[in-house]
Amino acid sequence: MVVEGTCSSEDAVPGSPLDSIQRCEEDVDDDFVSNALEQEGIFAQRKLFLHTLQDSCKKKIGIELRFHGPGVHGVVALGRLIAVESSLGEILVEELKTPTGDISVARVNLDDVLYIRLLG
Repeated sequence: MVVEGTCSSEDAVPGSPLDSIQRCEEDVDDDFVSNALEQEGIFAQRKLFLHTLQDSCKKKIGIELRFHGPGVHGVVALGRLIAVESSLGEILVEELKTPTGDISVARVNLDDVLYIRLLG
């Protein structure tokens, strides 16, 4: 329940619920509340991200990978996402089409990937 408005300590009767709430609010660390809200937001974003990954793998959604790093800088490849390692370090891609040829199933190290674009 959210109660809007303001009240002062003069409004609280000693020993009343309002008095105990106000005493409790005086003890609350603003950084703790801020961190708790921040953690809630981070959790919501991670949950949404993991659901997106799960749905993408179930549907074997098309992806575009752009690579960076020595020997692969600027390389673009297309394929279908089928799995993501739990540590988010590697993905499995079906029918990976690269400039050097096609690979039926490839394990891609994400350290070499600049971005992954979901194609629909």
